[in-house]
Amino acid sequence: DLADTEIDTDAAHELAKVVSRPHGSLRTLNLSRNKLGDGGAAALAASLLPVTLVVEEEGDGSDTDPTLITEMKEKRQKSEIVQPSLTSLDLTDNNIGQRGLTE
Repeated sequence: DLADTEIDTDAAHELAKVVSRPHGSLRTLNLSRNKLGDGGAAALAASLLPVTLVVEEEGDGSDTDPTLITEMKEKRQKSEIVQPSLTSLDLTDNNIGQRGLTE
């Protein structure tokens, strides 16, 4: 509970980095009665969007032409769409205007 702790726009941008971490354990966050403003609200909203993680793996080259194995390693990419873990966010009384709601 971070209600009424004078968190401003800059701090909201830092919090957004934490909120956006995939596979996190944070489920609820109360930021009511702070000073987030439009910029802070927009940063937090963007952090709640699903993200695509791309992991690059090195293969063993088993399906590559044997003459090229020594010159290159096969690389495969797999992607995973992950949703941030936060399910409840309270932004009541944060001086959020129309711009903060639409960015």
